[in-house]
Amino acid sequence: MLAPDNFFAYCKLGEVRLKKGQYDMALRHLNEAIRINRCYPAAYSCRGEVYLRQGRDDLAKEDFDNARTFSFGKLNNTIKLNPENAMAYRSRGEAFLRKNKYDLAINDLDMAIKLAPNDPLASHYCLQAYCKRGEAYLKQNQYDLAIIDFTQSIKLDSGNSLARHNRTQAYCKLVKAYMGANRQADGIRAFNEAVGYDPCNPDIYISRGEAYLEQSEYDLAIKDFSQAIKLDPSNLSAHRNCAQTYCKRGEAHLEQDNYDLAIMDFIKAIKLDPSNLSAHRNHAQTYYKRGETHLEQNNYGLALNDFTQVIKLDSCNSLARCKLGEIYLKTDRPADGIRVFNEAVRCDPYNPDVYISRAEAYQKMGQKNWAAKDLEQAHILKQKIDLQGNAERIHNRTNAKRKNPR
Repeated sequence: MLAPDNFFAYCKLGEVRLKKGQYDMALRHLNEAIRINRCYPAAYSCRGEVYLRQGRDDLAKEDFDNARTFSFGKLNNTIKLNPENAMAYRSRGEAFLRKNKYDLAINDLDMAIKLAPNDPLASHYCLQAYCKRGEAYLKQNQYDLAIIDFTQSIKLDSGNSLARHNRTQAYCKLVKAYMGANRQADGIRAFNEAVGYDPCNPDIYISRGEAYLEQSEYDLAIKDFSQAIKLDPSNLSAHRNCAQTYCKRGEAHLEQDNYDLAIMDFIKAIKLDPSNLSAHRNHAQTYYKRGETHLEQNNYGLALNDFTQVIKLDSCNSLARCKLGEIYLKTDRPADGIRVFNEAVRCDPYNPDVYISRAEAYQKMGQKNWAAKDLEQAHILKQKIDLQGNAERIHNRTNAKRKNPR
């Protein structure tokens, strides 16, 4: 339940509704914020954005003008006329915070906190000063100070949901900072404190998971991200981070030629985040590398399956088609070889090796004229590649001489 005079909370609710596209609800909250405090620029600015998205341009312009009117100019003048005005310091401090001027924001919020006890009208309003100063400290990576301010804000107003949220965020960043600095004991302590305050918040587990991920502790990271997903199955950050961790662990398996484990991890990554391009690419690459290993060991059936899988995952992969063609040539299936080499040419018409391989297949089929044409095309492409390489070397040598004249 919101306090009846907490216009700041109404404004924040309006911002949340705006982000969700719930414009009527946003207007209801923002109108209430402006009714309580007609000099609050953030409420006008947010309501102007709502009007703008609704196509109500005249109302939007009026609100944006009001936001500018009630911002720095008026606040500076108010403070000049009344240096004891806690509410003006609080509003200007928030304005500085929005402009990323964190030191100036902290100075004004310090004054708001200092003056609030002497201003009966500002006592409830300036409780938010602790919360906003905590945000400024958070932006400056001063996590301990941020936690102190968020905790104080909650102590003064136990119903302050924004302060609770921000304190959790501060703990999340503190956990990550400790873990990144290899201060494991401090990181675990901060994590336990954060869980004690907010045991059902997935962000806490995501934060520690990110720290583990940076340290390549993939199993521990996956455990934390999985817990975050369990707490909030729709949390996109948890899904993406968990997918990224599976992808990284899969890459580590791939480097060690543990192909089966790598494939399982890439499949899990794709399931969690279908948009993860790295997981898709590595998935196909793992089948390709395993196929090469089978081919070197003359396990043609297994190699054939793996290169076929690569093409299913990456339809334009000409290299996998060339490998399939190589298998068909080795197993005396030149007609199938020509078919896949044709597909490879369509995917990559500038690769001379494809034409050379297809020429071999044509020769096995007794089609010498076609073989000759492919060999001629391969020769032309190689000449072009050589010319381009020579031109590039000359260009690089010329640039080097210009940079280092004798």
